[in-house]
Amino acid sequence: MILERPDGTRDADRVVALGPVAVVPDWQGRGIGGMLVRAALEQAEREGAAAAVLLGHPTYYARFGFLPARAQGLLPPAPWPDAAWLACLLPAWTPRDAGVVRYARPSWRWSRRPRNAASSEGIRRCGSCPGPPVSVVPRSTDLDEAGTDETVSLR
Repeated sequence: MILERPDGTRDADRVVALGPVAVVPDWQGRGIGGMLVRAALEQAEREGAAAAVLLGHPTYYARFGFLPARAQGLLPPAPWPDAAWLACLLPAWTPRDAGVVRYARPSWRWSRRPRNAASSEGIRRCGSCPGPPVSVVPRSTDLDEAGTDETVSLR
């Protein structure tokens, strides 16, 4: 996440995004989603993040300390409903951490075509989402400076 402060400065290390968090239906109701959210917040705190943001259900996420983000000084990158744009301020938060939160340039593109039309390799389907399967395909043009397309990161 990129935090754009009112003074024009930008920081990529102060705000983390959480979500979407989902648990397959057969495993729901066992506290797994809550464990995932708590683990993510604990990791963000260890790494010195000032806040975690998400677009989600306010009733569910309130139990973890998420409140409307705009009221806490974190503006959404798009015209999202205030009730769903949520933030959990972490111990490293300071008033200087207020501003617009923007997602970094994506390093993955979403395609509605499988990598290999003859097989289902690489296809991911959201069990509760309508529509055709979606595949995640790395974009070779979006390599980071180190020359990798690694995207597994909390930030």
